Amino acid sequence: MKPSPGLLLLLALLTGCWPAPQLAWDSPKVLAVNKQFDALTASFGRRGRPTFGRQEQQLDAFLQKSFSPQELRGLARTCAALPVDEDRWSDFQRHLIADMTQSFLATGDRASLVTLFSTRAPTACDYEYMDAYLATHDQTIKYPILILGDAYGQCTEPAVRTRLAHMIRSDFKGSGIRADTDAAFVRAAMQWYAQSKEHLVYNEGGRIAGLINAPDSPHQDYKNPLFVPRSTAPNAKINHVVPPKIVPVRPLGTFTNSIGLQLMLLPSGQFTMGSPEDEPGHQDNEFPPHPVRLSRSFWLGAYEVTQAQYQKVMGINPSPFPVRRRLDRFPVDGGICWYDTLNFCNTLSRLEGLPAYYRLTPVKDQKDFTVEIIGGPGYRLPTEAEWEYACRAGSALPYSDGTVPQKNPPAGNFYQPRAIGLHPPNAFGLYDMTGLLAEFCQDGYAENYYEDSPLTDPPGPTDRRQVVTCGGCYQEDYFARSAQRDPEYPWAASFDVSFRVARTAHK
Repeated sequence: MKPSPGLLLLLALLTGCWPAPQLAWDSPKVLAVNKQFDALTASFGRRGRPTFGRQEQQLDAFLQKSFSPQELRGLARTCAALPVDEDRWSDFQRHLIADMTQSFLATGDRASLVTLFSTRAPTACDYEYMDAYLATHDQTIKYPILILGDAYGQCTEPAVRTRLAHMIRSDFKGSGIRADTDAAFVRAAMQWYAQSKEHLVYNEGGRIAGLINAPDSPHQDYKNPLFVPRSTAPNAKINHVVPPKIVPVRPLGTFTNSIGLQLMLLPSGQFTMGSPEDEPGHQDNEFPPHPVRLSRSFWLGAYEVTQAQYQKVMGINPSPFPVRRRLDRFPVDGGICWYDTLNFCNTLSRLEGLPAYYRLTPVKDQKDFTVEIIGGPGYRLPTEAEWEYACRAGSALPYSDGTVPQKNPPAGNFYQPRAIGLHPPNAFGLYDMTGLLAEFCQDGYAENYYEDSPLTDPPGPTDRRQVVTCGGCYQEDYFARSAQRDPEYPWAASFDVSFRVARTAHK
C-alpha cells in the first residue's frame, strides 16, 4: 500500500526533508542559467574587465544565486548524462560541478558527494580542487576519504571507476597497500583506513603544495603521502620492513646455445621486490618493498653477453675497450644502447630458427624506435622483476649472499675492463648479477612504478622514453645491492652498462 501524498507532505514537514527537485542538464532552468552564464563570461572580454580571480568570484556568486542547495542535490543525480570525456564539457558545466562540490563539502552533505563522484569522471583540475578540500574539511565531514570508496562502490561507468581508482591509489601512496586489480585495491584501502584513521593525520603541507597526483596534472607531488602517522600512534612506521631471510633455491636446469651462451632455467616463485627505507644505500625509486609473484619459469644467461658472443651474432665488437685474444672473457659494454640489445636478441633468435621477440620500427628523423613486444620463445631481455628475482636468488638481504660483493675497482679516472666470472655464482648459478656492470632490462622506467605495479608478473611501464638498468657496479657498495635500479635513455650508450639474455620457458 503506497502512502498518500498528504502523508508524505506531513512527514516532510515533521522531518524537514523535502525531496530535492530533479533538475536535468537539459531542463529549461539549467539551459536558461547556462545562457546567462555565457553572457556573463562574454562580458569579461570588454574593456575594464576584472582580474581572473575577480572573474571567478563573480561566476561563483552568480551560480550560487541561481540554484538552491536542494536543486544542486537533485542535479547531482543526473550528472551521468554528461559526456565521460571531460574535454567535451562546457565552462558552465565545469564551474557548476565545482560549485556543487564546494556546497556539499561545506554543508557536510556526504550522500550528495557520493552521488556526484559516482556519476561523473572529474577533470584533472577538479581532482586537485576536490582532494585539497577533502584534506582540509575534516570538520564538516568526518573521515571524508571514505566518500571516495563509497562512490567507487556505487559507480557503474567503467571510465569513472577507473578515474576514481586512480585517485584512491594516489591518496594511499606510501601506505604499503598492494593489489592486482583496482577493485581489490579500493577495498583494501578502505579497510586499512577504517582501521588506522584514528592514528593518522593529513599531510597538509605536502598535500596542498602538490594538491593531488591527478592524471596529466602539472602539480604532481609523488614524494608526500596524503596520510602520515601521529607521533604517538602505535606502529608509527606505515611501511613495515620485511625481515631478512634466505630461502633455499636452485636452478631447474642449464642449457648452452649455438654461440656458447649458457642459460639457467629458473623456477617460478615469489620474492620481495624493492628495499625498505632503512636499508643503507636505499633510493626512493625502490620503495615500497612489495611481494611479487612470477608465475612462469624462464631461462636467463649465466653471464653477461661477452664481446666475442656479440661479435659472432652482430659481426662487430662495439666495445670501446676490446681486450685482444680475450673477447670471450669480457662483457660487451660501452658501445651499445638498449635498442642494440633488442636487435641482438632478435638476430640471435633468427640464427637459431626462433621468431623475433620484438618488432623495432625506426622513428623518422629521430634516433628512437617504436618497440612492440611480439612475444614467443625467442631471446629477449629479462623484465625488471625477473632480474631482481634472479639476483636475489631467494634472499631478502641487501646483497644476494648477505655480504657486500667483492668489487672490481676502476683504474684512476678512466674505465678499466673487468672480466666475467671472477666471483662465485649465486644460488641460481648466475654470475656477476651485481659487482660488475649494470644491466639493461626490458621495462620502461618510472620513478614511482612500485607504488601501484601489479603483484603478479609486472610488465613494467609501457612508456619507454627511459628504460630500467639494474645492478652494477663498482666504487660504492650500494651499487651492488639487489634492489639497485636506475633510468637510462634507450638510445644512449653508457660505458658501465651491459646485458644478459632471457627466454620464456615454453612446455
